[in-house]
Amino acid sequence: MQKDDFLARIECQDYNIRIFAAQTLKLASKISGIHNTAPNATVAIGRLLNAAILLAGSSLKYQSRQSISVKISGTGHIKELTAQVDGMGNVRGYVANPLADIDARAERIDIPGIIGNGFLTVDKDLGLKEPYKTVIPLYHSDIAMDVTQYLAESEQIPSALMIALNLGKEGEIISSGGILIQTFPGTPDSVITEIEERMTGSSFSLDETLRQGKDIYAGVSEILGNRPMEILSETPLSANCRCSREMLKNALHTIDRNEIQKMIEEDGGAEMHCSFCNTRYEFTEAELRSIIQQNNIH
Repeated sequence: MQKDDFLARIECQDYNIRIFAAQTLKLASKISGIHNTAPNATVAIGRLLNAAILLAGSSLKYQSRQSISVKISGTGHIKELTAQVDGMGNVRGYVANPLADIDARAERIDIPGIIGNGFLTVDKDLGLKEPYKTVIPLYHSDIAMDVTQYLAESEQIPSALMIALNLGKEGEIISSGGILIQTFPGTPDSVITEIEERMTGSSFSLDETLRQGKDIYAGVSEILGNRPMEILSETPLSANCRCSREMLKNALHTIDRNEIQKMIEEDGGAEMHCSFCNTRYEFTEAELRSIIQQNNIH
């Protein structure tokens, strides 16, 4: 039986590499369920969630409030995908068009087709004055390949990335996870070549490993040729949104008083919607008038 969702940080001294491995069935299912995604959108957001989690493992301080956001903006039917992860293991995702299959009249999984041409944007909030932001073109419109391209161009770290996500007959996610392998300074180039050959070889399939009910460590072990590995840490992962009523109320304070007055006159209040978790927050006329008053005081 598989464990709950987690992100593991691993080292293999024989190869002088570090490995990040994520098992994500529950959170991928929950987030795709929140957005009621059709099969192509389910696979797309699931893959992006896995990629963002693995980047978080390689980029963020363990058990910190640092966070990373990975966004794909494309010309295809899905339009935009976003995944956000923090160092505590909180994950959330957004799909601009969760019914991309219906729009495209898709009869098969075609992620490059529903993404189209566009850009990959990675934002890292490391607790400094300004977040680090990197934008690259989508060279492949394939999430794993484009994230690998980002690592090569922006991080300049030799990396090998594999993402697996399987759907059942009803379009539900039955397994989900991913593995990111990176070298240390001094690691021979031949190591990544050997690892990549094993990852792409006909004798190994991470999809099949997870489909059989094995955990992500079984996939890591096979990629390493059963060499010894040391598990440095495990971070539990869960689908949690950072939105709150108080946060959105604070956002209302940044809106021009004339706009707030218009909300009062036309709607008798305001409703704000979080695009990540689909939660709606209502603010009464009295609350809006109080915000106008407080803003006038300050």
